[in-house]
Amino acid sequence: MKKKPLVSIIINNYNYANFIAEAINSALRQTYQPIEIIVVDDGSTDNSRTIINHFQAAIIPIFKENGGQASAFNAGFAASSGDIICFLDADDIFVPKKVAEVVTTLQNNPELNWCFHDVQLVDQNGKQTLNNSPKNPSFKCDLRASIQQGKITGTAHYFEIPPTSGLCFNRGLLEQILPMPEGKGISIGDSYLQHAALYLSPGFVLGKPLVLQRIHNNNRFTLTKNHQQTQAKIYILLSYWLKHNFPALKKLTDKYIALSLSLIWYYQISDFNQKLFQDYFKSLTIKEKNLIRLRAIYYILRKIFNEFSLNSIIKKNLSERWQN
Repeated sequence: MKKKPLVSIIINNYNYANFIAEAINSALRQTYQPIEIIVVDDGSTDNSRTIINHFQAAIIPIFKENGGQASAFNAGFAASSGDIICFLDADDIFVPKKVAEVVTTLQNNPELNWCFHDVQLVDQNGKQTLNNSPKNPSFKCDLRASIQQGKITGTAHYFEIPPTSGLCFNRGLLEQILPMPEGKGISIGDSYLQHAALYLSPGFVLGKPLVLQRIHNNNRFTLTKNHQQTQAKIYILLSYWLKHNFPALKKLTDKYIALSLSLIWYYQISDFNQKLFQDYFKSLTIKEKNLIRLRAIYYILRKIFNEFSLNSIIKKNLSERWQN
């Protein structure tokens, strides 16, 4: 009989005392065994560590100084022994069959090294009151060729890449990605994992909502997406480190650096990762720099056009309603 793989669930926590117990309990309630649960507390200043200590007999706790999400990923993976790794944000909740579904998927497809699945958005109380539903079908996905051409497309299906709690990997793949670049403040943790995995290996998109992703005041960026300064910083960090560690992704990272430049110009942002941005530009030829500037202008014009079109539609609808 084939030995069942050990699954490591790595929970990263920073000041989520209100949620961490529920996250740990959701890992403990998994229908699949064997599992190990590693809880990395990234220098919390609330009473998270007291709560985590209550579970000490059932988990592997790691208490470290604050270093950011990437450092928590690195520490958790270094302490893990699992053949399959599942990440869980401390404010999210795994459904009981989550690990079993992922293990079955990866065992049935031994040539695949990652499994990304849908998430169900819920409010801060864990209630599914938000108007959303899973959008992805289930299918094998190989984007290695297209991502090197600067595109995250190339399958018959459109799919949304999930956040941290929807990411699962075979250990061998993560050993090619981690440790990843660390830094406090703006995090590229899940984005870096997503892009590196898509580049390095084929995987499986599982169209099932196996995690409840909580939307609350401290992670509202998940929904609003209007923190343009933060988005510009993320694009710069992601571009720099992906290009540095995976040079074959240069066409994609050039697009992301152009997106950051378009945000900086359009919103007149002065506080961004200037040194990394400048270091990225220094590595380019004059032609490449000009192409990035032109692409940034294109992104700005596209944004203006889209906003104008949306405003025109709104005005038309309001006018029709007024006349009726």
